[in-house]
Amino acid sequence: MKFQVEWDNPEKTIIRVTYPEKWTWNDFFESMVEETALMRTVQHTVHLLVDLRQSKSIPVGGALTHSRNALNDLPDNWGILAVVSTNVLIQRLATVFRTAFTNRIGAKTFVVASMDEAYRLIAQQESGTASS
Repeated sequence: MKFQVEWDNPEKTIIRVTYPEKWTWNDFFESMVEETALMRTVQHTVHLLVDLRQSKSIPVGGALTHSRNALNDLPDNWGILAVVSTNVLIQRLATVFRTAFTNRIGAKTFVVASMDEAYRLIAQQESGTASS
């Protein structure tokens, strides 16, 4: 299975990206192109929900740089990035990412352990009660 990029709700406020067990940085960049295209079809805030629950790991090399560059290229209407993973490596990389990039991209990036947590985080963001 290749990655999937799709609207998660009828209001088109969440884009869900699902990655398979194994994926490449090329897959990542292809998914970002699709996400950006969807985001540009609406004017309101759009949150990204990245489901990495099936992923055993991430591709080798440049995770922080690739992520930073991709997020910097997103349209202005992106809200937050909620990454769903219980993988300790992914969780630690996200913590390093948030610490290294304290600008808008780091502050808008979160890792949670379940889809329910991701939806709660997005709902908090929408209501203005999200905390970092």
